[in-house]
Amino acid sequence: MKALRADTVSKLRKALPELEKEVKRPSNFEDFYSYSFCYCLTEEKQKSIDIESICQLLDLVLGSHFRAQVDYFIEYLKVGCYYC
Repeated sequence: MKALRADTVSKLRKALPELEKEVKRPSNFEDFYSYSFCYCLTEEKQKSIDIESICQLLDLVLGSHFRAQVDYFIEYLKVGCYYC
């Protein structure tokens, strides 16, 4: 928040579009996704994320850019987990 100079909700709202552009740059996206994935891990040695969390993460990180693909993949993950 400090780097964004967003010390109020309204300033944060104004900063988000630029932040989103920054994250979507290929040079930054991998770092962002890796950080997001690691943030979702609850234990130090955990190597995977539960289905519900990964569906939320995919929607958050990729949903605005690849809506149809993300929706289909999330549906696949949710249906596929019944067969595991």
